[in-house]
Amino acid sequence: MVHIAERGMLTAALLKRLLNERVNRESFIAEGTIKGLFLLRRPAVRNARHANRACWVLRWSDNGKRRKKLIIGDARTIPLDAARKAAQTHSAKIVQGGDPAEERRERRSRKTVGEIWDAYCANPQFTSKAASTRYNDANRYRLHVADRIGTKLIDELDLQAVERFIAAIRNERRIGKRGRKLGGDGAIKKIIRLLAAMTSWAIKRKMVKGNPFSGHVLRADGLRTEIVEGTDYLAIFAAIDDLEENGRLPAVKANALRLIWATGARRSEVTSLRWRHVRLDLGRVIIPPLEHKGGRVAARQGREAIARVIDLPDIAVEAIAAQLRAAGTSPAPNALVFPPMLEQSEQLELSRAWRTARKAAGLSDKIVMHTARHSIATAGAIAGMTNTQLAAVLGHSQTHTTERYAAIARSRQQRLGRLAFSAAVGLHTEACPNRPSGRNVMLRRKNY
Repeated sequence: MVHIAERGMLTAALLKRLLNERVNRESFIAEGTIKGLFLLRRPAVRNARHANRACWVLRWSDNGKRRKKLIIGDARTIPLDAARKAAQTHSAKIVQGGDPAEERRERRSRKTVGEIWDAYCANPQFTSKAASTRYNDANRYRLHVADRIGTKLIDELDLQAVERFIAAIRNERRIGKRGRKLGGDGAIKKIIRLLAAMTSWAIKRKMVKGNPFSGHVLRADGLRTEIVEGTDYLAIFAAIDDLEENGRLPAVKANALRLIWATGARRSEVTSLRWRHVRLDLGRVIIPPLEHKGGRVAARQGREAIARVIDLPDIAVEAIAAQLRAAGTSPAPNALVFPPMLEQSEQLELSRAWRTARKAAGLSDKIVMHTARHSIATAGAIAGMTNTQLAAVLGHSQTHTTERYAAIARSRQQRLGRLAFSAAVGLHTEACPNRPSGRNVMLRRKNY
């Protein structure tokens, strides 16, 4: 029902009286000066503060004579003059063929970066990642994305906006807990890849239309070529033994490092290892298909995921056996083999322990924990292992990932062949550039 205000237009005094009147049914009161602008009043809900519920509404008919309406806002918070101005703006769009109501619905259906992130985090594509990966991704979003673009509509981010976002991360001056710069090219690469994957996931579900984070030129991935061999490899175990005996390295961290360097297992595989994965009677660790990186990657790509089998040398068996003795004879199947030392931590932190061991072993700062995988793989390739065998040792889901180790092995064998020929014919030979250091290192193990 439509009521026309007295004298053909609403006034501030009349509006005040209308807002304080109780009503028993919905009613429209024409503003009087702007075609289609009405004050809509509805009965108040029980125990409400006000006598009625009132809002400004713009009504019109489209070319097909369908009646439409747009709620401008609450009549108690939007003054009469502001309502008239808003109605005039919307009416101008309607005259030009626009539809303010449809524009509003479309705008409200658009998602912000933060809304897409929340939905992505609740999806199996994210939850199936390793706990350490989820932790790192969440921290990257919290530190670099949330405050900068988290509240922005993802469809409104253009090339320039993303480039400004990248520049802000590159020029980041904050220092993290470990004393390292939070920003830089390395952080940019990981953050943009994370956001691109998130947005691609959202596009498939028709939550957004385009991906503003794809197609950006990022720093190329670094390729680590360092390996450890010979006495340098033994020096790592000797350093771990000394540090543990001197009380500078907790036993749980010492045993975790031993397992990494004895098997080439990923750090995440060791820190998330549970007793149900361990078969000391077989000298193996068997991780179910969806609980290791290679298996999860294969499953996401629609390939068959297989269990990760890690054969344990004697030194690795002893490291796990030491943890069994520390945990008791019957630890819970789902308990961590290498539990964190801090209650608030989900996994054991090994970075500082490795830096201490590396320094004690006299190795370069370029030697990281992941070097153990490269070293084990390169040694296996030189020994004649096939790509399939190397993939099984490393837990790769595809054999092409291990091809570079075969290339390293061929290069090493050719170099050794030249040295052998030179020695055979009595020519002067230079030391092999990748030879062991020649240090005398004793590996002290009790029952290895």
